This record gives sequence, C-alpha cells and structure tokens, in this order.
Amino acid sequence: MVKIVRIDWRDVKEYENWLEVFLWKTSVISFTTGLPYLAGWKTFEAEVKEVGGVSAVRLRELTEGMATIDVETQLVTDSLADRLEELKGIRLEVVEQNANRLKCRVK
Repeated sequence: MVKIVRIDWRDVKEYENWLEVFLWKTSVISFTTGLPYLAGWKTFEAEVKEVGGVSAVRLRELTEGMATIDVETQLVTDSLADRLEELKGIRLEVVEQNANRLKCRVK
C-alpha cells in the first residue's frame, strides 16, 4: 500500500520534520573477522558516533569475532565506507558493499 502525504511547504516546521525523517536511513555493517568485544566494538562505536552524519550505532550481534552493526546515517554507502576506512582507533578494510550494507574486515 502506498500512502500519499500532502505537506504544505509553507509550514517550515512540518517541512523540517519530514526532511529529517526522509534523510535518515540505516546502513548495516558486517565484520567478517577480528572484532573483539571490548577492544573492537567499543572503539568502533565511539569513533563512528563522532563521524558527521551518523546519529546512532547499534550492535545487533557479535559472535566469535563476527559482528553485525546498524548505523543510522545521512551518508550514502560510498561516503560511509570512505569514513570507516579513515578511522584511526580501529583500522578497517571494506571488502563488500551494496546499497545499504557494508562488509568490513579488521586490518
């Protein structure tokens, strides 16, 4: 079902609310190997929260060094991948990418 919403664009507050909801999306980041809980996840979480355009970072699953993480962001996947590879505290390599998912490996 498609819901059509009419917004009076002269109402600035309504426009800002709509734009905020529209722009935020969730990207999923998967780690293939090498993400220990304390040294890896906590470092990753702290650094990614500082990246501009990221509003939330949530750990979905972490088992035997493999992790699945949700990142709410305004960045497209290409930009998010570039920012992840530039992190200082944890060195990452993006090994796979599609529209809403990145697969990374700890260097």
